Amino acid sequence: MENIVTNKPNLIKWLSLDATHLLQHVQSKGIIKTEEYNDLMSLSSSRIIVIHLLDLLIGKGESTCRSFLELLKEDDVNESFPKLREWIITVDTSVTADMNGSPSLKASGTQITCNISASKGSHVYAPTIAGSSTGPVVINTTTTTRGGSDYQKDERDWGGGETGDRSIQDCQKFLKANISALVQNVQMIDPILDDLNLHKESTANVRAKTTNQDKMRKLLDCVNCESIAKKLVKALLKHEKDLMMEIMQGVPAR
Repeated sequence: MENIVTNKPNLIKWLSLDATHLLQHVQSKGIIKTEEYNDLMSLSSSRIIVIHLLDLLIGKGESTCRSFLELLKEDDVNESFPKLREWIITVDTSVTADMNGSPSLKASGTQITCNISASKGSHVYAPTIAGSSTGPVVINTTTTTRGGSDYQKDERDWGGGETGDRSIQDCQKFLKANISALVQNVQMIDPILDDLNLHKESTANVRAKTTNQDKMRKLLDCVNCESIAKKLVKALLKHEKDLMMEIMQGVPAR
């Protein structure tokens, strides 16, 4: 995964030369689903296709990224991308090495204890330990609050800063888990669409719906990768802040 993230600008430049050719191979290897393939093929340009593909692969995790890099080593894939061919032969995609070529950290019979705390009334969302271990993993989580249970979090506590989603580790998962509350309560569809800057056809399909509920359902259908999910969460925090605060605090839908 690290090699894809670090070399993303170059990968976009190289792979944009023939994104359609690349997608045929990615789909045939089962790295992406048919619906994901169709969504990518509907995008407006090769560059945008590659950007969304890379974001999708990164969101799927280490194993998928490794499979993608191994695919790029195949002659019938990289023959269309000379610069890519020069680079990919230097990449170690073996399971015993991480994505930047250095040995993976392994643990055997070791107990790992993590003390994770959340302050100012915030939440700890399913911490993840990557890698393998034959020993038990113990995670102790604690929370502290300021000013009692009625303490109101300000915008930066919920990630209202530069990225707009810092407190949500997996935006696609967050949106799927809260579909009902979002569909029933989001009102500011048009300004949210303006911020997302989706493909013209996708935007038109959303605006064509007659109710806010139908518009929101259609908009959520357009969220096919983590990058779009992050943009949508950021837009929701901007235009539907009160609703997002309620959802993230576990308040029942209105």
